[in-house]
Amino acid sequence: MIRATISFPYDVHEDLRQEAFQTRSSLSQVVINKLKPRQRVSSVQKRISGDIKFFADLAKKGKIGVEVTGAVREFRSQRLEKVAEAAGL
Repeated sequence: MIRATISFPYDVHEDLRQEAFQTRSSLSQVVINKLKPRQRVSSVQKRISGDIKFFADLAKKGKIGVEVTGAVREFRSQRLEKVAEAAGL
């Protein structure tokens, strides 16, 4: 983790400090959580592009049609298995 010095207006600092107190977390963690949605946008974009690639591959294989629902379920199952493996479940 990198240490940084950030200057906040007094009212913003007080709001963040109160949130940290109410959630029983550090001020650093509150700031990190506030910044995380920006990171999620890029991960959402990656997931969307992955889904588009998946459907493009299906179209090339000629599986688009009635089998789409099954293909999507299979894709989700595979993704859930990977997440479970990564989490050690």
